[in-house]
Amino acid sequence: MRSKIAVTRARRGGQRGNALVEFALMSVVMLMLTCGVADFARTFTIANMAVGAAEAGLQYGALSPSHWEESGMETAAKDATGDYAGVTPVASQYWTCGIGGSVYTTKPTCADASTPLTYIKMEVTIPYTSIFKYPLIPNPVAITQTSVMRVQ
Repeated sequence: MRSKIAVTRARRGGQRGNALVEFALMSVVMLMLTCGVADFARTFTIANMAVGAAEAGLQYGALSPSHWEESGMETAAKDATGDYAGVTPVASQYWTCGIGGSVYTTKPTCADASTPLTYIKMEVTIPYTSIFKYPLIPNPVAITQTSVMRVQ
């Protein structure tokens, strides 16, 4: 079916350049959306780096009782981040007299004469500064990952 109203050049003349204006407006919105998604993805990348660093510190500590010292575990965790600026690894060791029992920072003597359970803990904090300033979100944000392993 054909339209009865013919589209003439005179009618189309006022619409010249509309596509360019629409593209200019939408490209700004799409660029902001793309940058926001990329910034949000960087947060997950940094969080994943913190997980890997905490696990690397625990793996080093799990090698043998001589590796339970904090400095070696912290060095292993820091090395796993690939020289990322501001990484703060904190390694510690604690004991319990049973699963789910009280936590002791020094090796205790358990009441039932059982051997205390030894745990090593690795906490890695990485600062994250976003590309844009978002309302109600502090900048920089400290992303922290804690991993714990029973070693004895």
